[in-house]
Amino acid sequence: MRIFLPYFLVTMVLSVVFMGCFNTSSESKCEVGDPVAIFSDQYSQILNHTFSLTGSNSLETIEFENGIKLELSQSGCEELTQEFRFYIFNQEGTSEKKFWIDFAIQLFNFMGGIDISFADFSFWGEAIKEIRENLKVGVPFELAPGRWIKIDKIESSDHVILLVILSQQES
Repeated sequence: MRIFLPYFLVTMVLSVVFMGCFNTSSESKCEVGDPVAIFSDQYSQILNHTFSLTGSNSLETIEFENGIKLELSQSGCEELTQEFRFYIFNQEGTSEKKFWIDFAIQLFNFMGGIDISFADFSFWGEAIKEIRENLKVGVPFELAPGRWIKIDKIESSDHVILLVILSQQES
């Protein structure tokens, strides 16, 4: 049962997260609708928030009180993708690969703790924790048929971008 639980949990969370982030209005050209904003600046942990929609693609930018900036892009009509780009400043780079997976878990748990409406992110944190040993930075991992996750990082001189990609296709 222990092996089955993470995949069940992840499949449930993916379905909720993907479907909850798209507007099913009749004006949309996509069956699932156009992406909608997930966050807003009504919470004290969010200093700034913007959302833009171009066709079936969106870009949401969030600056959190902890100094981390998130760019969240949502795209796709048939195969949905959410790409979380966390900009982390004043963070020493490390070659320890599991460090970045653990950091992703912490960030998803942080977002899930902002408000009950973001609880799905905490579920994601737990789901990533359950499959942690199977994940490799930079390598897509199939959670369940048609459900993929990829955690990667890009290092710069003054920041690190931690990428978490959730998709219905291998990225």
